[in-house]
Amino acid sequence: MPGRARTTAEGWENARRRGGGNDFVTVRLCGPGVPLRVVVDTSCFVGNAPGEVWVRGADARARDLDDPRSWVDLVPRIPVQPDTRHQLPVEHADPVTHVRLDVYPDGGLARFRVLGELEPGPGGRRDGK
Repeated sequence: MPGRARTTAEGWENARRRGGGNDFVTVRLCGPGVPLRVVVDTSCFVGNAPGEVWVRGADARARDLDDPRSWVDLVPRIPVQPDTRHQLPVEHADPVTHVRLDVYPDGGLARFRVLGELEPGPGGRRDGK
């Protein structure tokens, strides 16, 4: 959603797990591009924020998204704080078409944003067409 979350109801809240594993979301970008920064926003989530996040990217034009080796770290697995808007620099400079956010062990997020530059040309056009 656009803007900042005003309540937890405007975010993504997942149930606590009793076993192993974690929740994640995979997002297809509007076009191939180079991510420069990601925003992982835990605003409004005080008692149910994740403890850590991991952000990876993949280029589906060249790799199979079902192959774990296709994914490269954009932001390594790092701790995050509750009720905080984390602005995280990206460590990878190649274009991607998809971004995956993993949360550990699980928990709520207000917003997840990927900011960067679209790749010029078809599929990543900057000319507005």
